[in-house]
Amino acid sequence: MSEIWYLVRRTFYGMDQITPVEIERFTDLSVFINGRAQRREGQYENFFPSWEYAKAFCVKRAEQNVEGAKTSLARAHSALDVAKKLTQSAKDSQHG
Repeated sequence: MSEIWYLVRRTFYGMDQITPVEIERFTDLSVFINGRAQRREGQYENFFPSWEYAKAFCVKRAEQNVEGAKTSLARAHSALDVAKKLTQSAKDSQHG
């Protein structure tokens, strides 16, 4: 007997899409679609038994991406501040 699960697929642009899929059966690690086993958790595809779980996964991953971007932006601002404060030493100015 098959049932509907939800596939979260990461697109080329890093956005998540939720698609209902019909699975035949599942284990702790796999779902079976058309007689073929697929991992429940992967880098680009993840399967969930409900739309709510799939959405929660998408929201959590997006929040993690935002936090990572904030960290990267803070590092970039620090590097910019350091670059703006660079000065040429007297020894270096004799060669330039």
